[in-house]
Amino acid sequence: KLLLEKSKGPKSEWHVWLSSLPTSFNTGVCMDDVERSYLPPMSLAQTEFMDEKYRVYTKALRAMEDKPPSLAALLETDIAKGQEAVLWAFNVVYTRSWRVGGNDGSDADSNIVPLGDMFNHGEPANVAVIQDPELDPKNVNIVLQTD
Repeated sequence: KLLLEKSKGPKSEWHVWLSSLPTSFNTGVCMDDVERSYLPPMSLAQTEFMDEKYRVYTKALRAMEDKPPSLAALLETDIAKGQEAVLWAFNVVYTRSWRVGGNDGSDADSNIVPLGDMFNHGEPANVAVIQDPELDPKNVNIVLQTD
């Protein structure tokens, strides 16, 4: 969905938010072997975990290539730009989403809330995101938990 919205340019209802996002990232999945060789063990382990998430992500994208809207068509203009776009989208999701639910042992859902993604940059999270699909599935309340 993120790549599809990005491909719409100014016609996307999320264009302003998408334009505010970083255009490049320095996350572990973007590091080369030399950079990784300087990481302490815990950081290297986190980077390898991120690598595995990226492998799963790209595998899921390949499985969706033939589904409309055609992801292949979105990315086919230039293979290098396509790979760059895929890496960008992964990094946006990985660095800008938070997990909701899962407290009962079920899998948590990853959510991106445009503009809301700029609030939770601490651990524990300083805000709670509350969504009430019965009222309006497109809106959420962001409630400050700590000052």
